[in-house]
Amino acid sequence: MEARAARGPAEFTLLLPGADPDAPLRLLRAVEQLRSRGLDVAGQLGEADPVDAVAAAWDPREYDEVVLSTLPLGRSRWLALDVPGRIERATGVAVERVVGATE
Repeated sequence: MEARAARGPAEFTLLLPGADPDAPLRLLRAVEQLRSRGLDVAGQLGEADPVDAVAAAWDPREYDEVVLSTLPLGRSRWLALDVPGRIERATGVAVERVVGATE
């Protein structure tokens, strides 16, 4: 997100798919952390399925691009399920994939 913001003005919506009870707190913490780094970020909880979450939130009048954070290849269930390709087909825009930090 910082690299994208460095290229020019940017607003972000962090969409967290999932229905687990910790999701609202995880989303709040993530948004606060990103804002502390100077990013203009809003948070949104989505459906448990990541493709359904993006499809429900997607509005081409509101968003220009989709950046998807996944685990590394070999550990990512989303990559095995072709989530990036499915999101591209649902939104009509290319999905930029970044590898998230693992703990």
